[in-house]
Amino acid sequence: MKTHALASLAMFATVALAQEPGKEPVPQENEPPVESDADVGANAAVSADLPEFSTLDSNSDTIISRAEARGHAGLRAIFADCDADRNGSLNTWEFAEAKNRLEK
Repeated sequence: MKTHALASLAMFATVALAQEPGKEPVPQENEPPVESDADVGANAAVSADLPEFSTLDSNSDTIISRAEARGHAGLRAIFADCDADRNGSLNTWEFAEAKNRLEK
């Protein structure tokens, strides 16, 4: 468990350092291209029925990627707004903000 957490932290630090401020994050090799909020569509149903963080985090890397968020229209629609550090994923705090927004 400790090794997994350290590996996740190292990966996060590498990605965070590689990105320049103000630039869109580059998808990882195994992640589909980043979908813009406009691609979501105006008719996307926003639902407060958001699954638990661990359910959406299908690869257990402690973040919700855009690919993992695609399964939920409401989360997909507000993903960019809730990604406070603009790293292309949601951590537990950003996910909690998304859940609060969807429950309103």
